[in-house]
Amino acid sequence: MKRSWFQSSRAIAALNTLAVGLGLAGMAASVIVRILDNGDNHSPQGWIVAVPTLVLGTTWAWGLRSRRQLKGTSIRVGWLASVPLASLNAGVSCTMLVAPDWPVRGELSTIVGPMLAGMTFGAIIWVPALIATLVCFGLPILWAQRAAAKGLVGEERGEQVVGLAVLVISVVGVGVHVDHLTLGVSACGMLAGGAATLLAFARSQRRGAFVSQVEAGNVAGYRVESTSEGRALVRMEPAGPGYRVADFDVEVIELDAPYRQARRAE
Repeated sequence: MKRSWFQSSRAIAALNTLAVGLGLAGMAASVIVRILDNGDNHSPQGWIVAVPTLVLGTTWAWGLRSRRQLKGTSIRVGWLASVPLASLNAGVSCTMLVAPDWPVRGELSTIVGPMLAGMTFGAIIWVPALIATLVCFGLPILWAQRAAAKGLVGEERGEQVVGLAVLVISVVGVGVHVDHLTLGVSACGMLAGGAATLLAFARSQRRGAFVSQVEAGNVAGYRVESTSEGRALVRMEPAGPGYRVADFDVEVIELDAPYRQARRAE
């Protein structure tokens, strides 16, 4: 049965990618500006931190999903890129906080110090923050991708965790917002994260129903095998007198990203 694009794994991934950027931007801007405000109400507006965090945070969330690896290793390029992106975000945010009007004044020399300070000494803040975001967002996606590649579960399992994590940090952003912009960004993060969670849950339910139909023998071309890691959904393809299990990069009735099994079926 054909389903709309909005119910596909690509749509959920895209929504969650944007949700991560919104959630990080709203929380980071609100918390950092609150800390620097000191009650004097003279701190720069939240957009100064929110904008670069939204752009770089969304870029980071998108790159984290990439399966590209360093040649000859299992190290993912997206994970390596997390460090320079986090450092760059800290440098840009620090620069904008210290010298928000430098583009107008055109004094490039005024941004060197703040940029370096944010990228280096700012590690006191961005390194723990990076670790936390990798745990909350990176690990669930990595686990789900690897499990989906074995046919064990769908990637929507990881998307649910990411969506819920975005909801939590967005609630924090709403609670400590510094202006209408940061409130709006955090609220949008809540909506996007919540929507992605619901779509991923619905997709997981559809996948469970599909697997049940396969186990009952009602779906031709698929079967469920028991492995040491759990039940694996395997797609069968005819090959001459027998059957073989080959590599595929398809969505099964728009339920999952790749199932790859490379062993012969009796």
